[in-house]
Amino acid sequence: MRSFVAIPLTPTDIDAAFPLIQNLWPDQSLQEWRQFASQRLGSLEGGILGLRGESGHLNGLAIWRRANDLDHGPVLTVDYLVALDLVEPEKVAGALVDGLEMLARGAGVRAVQVTLPPTESVLLRPFLAAGHHLEGVKLCKAV
Repeated sequence: MRSFVAIPLTPTDIDAAFPLIQNLWPDQSLQEWRQFASQRLGSLEGGILGLRGESGHLNGLAIWRRANDLDHGPVLTVDYLVALDLVEPEKVAGALVDGLEMLARGAGVRAVQVTLPPTESVLLRPFLAAGHHLEGVKLCKAV
């Protein structure tokens, strides 16, 4: 049985995380990712949770920030989530769920809010199984 460990991403992990980013955002350049990740890692109000497999490679990322929500008060908001594994994608997603909930408890927030990519139903099932529920739909239009 394979295992995964949730870790805070560090500046030395930024380049290693790039293949995960490219999986969902193929137009993202390495330089753009480095700039984005460096800003998020340098923030007191956010960060990037990595998921490292037994091989030492990153299999998942959750890019998060603290926010205040009218319904829940202080929350951990996950804007971007990537879980990549050809054999057990739901296990990777489940380990990210566990890591985010541990992070949220340590941060003293009341809830975890997650935005999932629209085509990632594999990511949705572990969140629902852990007690998360749908609160709405996020829509976007470039202008």
